[in-house]
Amino acid sequence: MDDGARDPFLPKEQVLLEDGGEVRGTFWIAGQPETKTAGVLRWSRSEGAELWLINASRAWPGVWHGSGHWDRPLTVHGTSVSCPKLTLPNAYLGSSSFGSGPPQSKLTSRRLILFCHTTEDDRWKRLVIRTSNLHEWIPITGFRPSPVTMDSRFRAIECGVQWEVPRGKRVALGDAEVRFAPMMSTNLAPRGPDRIIRTAMDIAVIPKERKTLREMHEEFVTPLHDLLVIAGGIPDALVYESVTVGGQRPAVVLETGIAAPGRDWPRPDDQLLFYALEIPDFRVAIRRWFALHARVSPALQYFAESINEGGYSPARLLSVASTLETYHRSLYDSTWRRTYRRNNPGKKRRGPSLLERITHLQRLSGVPEGITGFSESRRQLFVASRNHFAHLNEPRYGYSIEDVHDNAIPSIARGVALVHACLMRRLGFTAQEASERVQLIHGFLTRQ
Repeated sequence: MDDGARDPFLPKEQVLLEDGGEVRGTFWIAGQPETKTAGVLRWSRSEGAELWLINASRAWPGVWHGSGHWDRPLTVHGTSVSCPKLTLPNAYLGSSSFGSGPPQSKLTSRRLILFCHTTEDDRWKRLVIRTSNLHEWIPITGFRPSPVTMDSRFRAIECGVQWEVPRGKRVALGDAEVRFAPMMSTNLAPRGPDRIIRTAMDIAVIPKERKTLREMHEEFVTPLHDLLVIAGGIPDALVYESVTVGGQRPAVVLETGIAAPGRDWPRPDDQLLFYALEIPDFRVAIRRWFALHARVSPALQYFAESINEGGYSPARLLSVASTLETYHRSLYDSTWRRTYRRNNPGKKRRGPSLLERITHLQRLSGVPEGITGFSESRRQLFVASRNHFAHLNEPRYGYSIEDVHDNAIPSIARGVALVHACLMRRLGFTAQEASERVQLIHGFLTRQ
C-alpha cells in the first residue's frame, strides 16, 4: 500500500509528528509538577524524540553549570493543545546553550508516547502493532471478486465492489493470545464522486498478566517484527504501536527505527519469501516461531536487523555467519557432539567448527546445495570470508583476499538463503516447498 493508504488508520497527532511537524507545549519531570517549562517537541524515526526546553528552571539537571548531575535518564511528561498528554521515557540531556537570550536545553529519547502520562513501571493489558508489510504478508481483505460488465468495445459500463467483514486469525500462546485482525476504512457519504475502501491488518496481543512496555517489546513486539522481516526477506518497519488498559484511550508508542518502506502489492515480479496463507499450519508455526526466537535470540534479531539495513557489507556477512553459528549451537550442538564421539572413538572431544556447523545445517535443511549455492568450496569461501573480516588474517582454504572481496555479495546471499531454508523447515514447510521459495527469491545471486 502507498503512504496515503496508511494514513486513515493512524492518529492525526502521529501523522503530524511523522511528517516533520512540531508540538509546542509545557513539559515537566514526572512527579515534579513544579518543574513545568515551555518546550518544543520534534520526532523522527531515525533520531527519535527531540525536546527543546526554553528557560528551564534550576530543578532540571544539567541546565545550569554545576547544578545537579545527569547520571540517570529522566521520564518527562508534557501537554499541548494538539496532544493533551505526552511522555518521553528515558530522556537524556543532549546539549545546552547559553547566551544573551534565554538558556535552552535539548533532551533526546528513542521513544515517545502519545495520549498518556506513564512511567517505566506501568503495566498494560493489550498491545497492538502494525508494520509496513504485515497486510501484504497476510492479505485478508474481505473483498470478493468484483463484478464488471463490459460493452462491445470493452468499456466498463457497470462495476461494483463487494466487501464483508473478514475473519482474522487467533493463536494461543502459553502466556498470551495473538490476534491477526483485519480492518477497513471507507467513505460512506450518500453523495460524492468517489467510493473508497481501504483495508489494513493489525496484530493484537493480550497477555494473561499485565506487562510493562519493556516486557511487551521483549516478549512480543521483537519476535513478531523479526518474523515479518525474515518472512518477507525485505526491510519492514513498525508504523503503529499502542498499549492500553481496560477502556482507556490507547497510548500510542513511537519507536526509533527505519522509515516505513512503501510497497504496492501483490507483486508477481518481487514477492516475499513466503506468505502467511502458504504456511502448512499457521497456528503451530506461530507457536514454533516464538519458542525458536526465545531459544536463538538475539541472533535472529540481529539477522532481521541486517535485512532492514540492507546492502552487502563485511558487517552483514559477519551477522549472517553469527546467526548460522548460534542457530546450530542452540538447536543441534548436543546432537553433533554425540555423533562425533560415536564416529571418532578415542579422539579428543571438541566442538564443531563454523564450517562443520554450516555443512550440517545444509544437510538438515533438505534444500539442495544447487539452490542455496553452498557447495563444499563455497562453504569454505564463506568461512574464509568470515574469518578474514572478523580477524583480518589471511583467508584459508587457498582463497586470497581478492577472492573474499570479489565474492562478498554472493557469499552473503548464500548464507541468507541457508538461514531462510532452515527457518522455513522449522515452521513446517516441506523440503520441496522451501526449495522452491528459496530458489525464487535467492536463485540468481546464490548461483553466481
